[in-house]
Amino acid sequence: MPQAVQDQVRANRVPQRTSQLALIVDTDLATCHLIRMILHSADMEALISTSSAQAVGLLRDRKFDVIFLDVNMPMPDGLELTRIIRASGCNQKTTVIMITGGKDLSELGRGFQAGANFFVFKPINRARLLNLSRAAYSASQREKRQYQRVELNRKVQVILGGEILEGETIDVSLNGLQVRAARTFATGSRVSLRIYLFPGARPITAVGTVVRLIGPHMAIHLENIANDGAKQLQNVLLPLILALPNHTS
Repeated sequence: MPQAVQDQVRANRVPQRTSQLALIVDTDLATCHLIRMILHSADMEALISTSSAQAVGLLRDRKFDVIFLDVNMPMPDGLELTRIIRASGCNQKTTVIMITGGKDLSELGRGFQAGANFFVFKPINRARLLNLSRAAYSASQREKRQYQRVELNRKVQVILGGEILEGETIDVSLNGLQVRAARTFATGSRVSLRIYLFPGARPITAVGTVVRLIGPHMAIHLENIANDGAKQLQNVLLPLILALPNHTS
């Protein structure tokens, strides 16, 4: 195995502890190592790839907090890789920072149109790179909080047409909940909900869609929460989310 490949394999061993995990994709290995070193100085972990084709597999298999992509690479180049990221998969909303050696405005425009969030220019400016990475990490944490599920048992009514199912929540996130009831509604059903967060208090009312059936359970995506219900739900869930092991605010 060539030495450069061996070095990259060693560099990409899964870290034992990750606060922020970045992916750096650039055909120039020196640039990859420089960015990785800068991120390490701020206690951030990074995987590197000098092959955009290889990067497609990495992006499919794991979630990253921020992705650095060189614009000019063999196909898929940085623009096409960004389009692939934005089309589907677990990194669809991950911050993408494009790396370029020029300041061609048309190139910047194409990058933003493809779905890039920011650009960094060669030679790499350490302060700008760290600032962008920290902003990306904050955005990533906000996204994780939206989808982080916590065990929470509360009475809930699921309503479709004139039928009301009495049930209880198994787990809840800011974007959805899993409900146990005597029966289920079909996947794709648009339902109304009354979620009783506190005994004796008025329930949160919401509209959602049944997105998955797991035996007698329904996974329901919340699409619209009435009045101040979203704030009430956040006030209940955020302390529980922040108390989870390995969660960083």
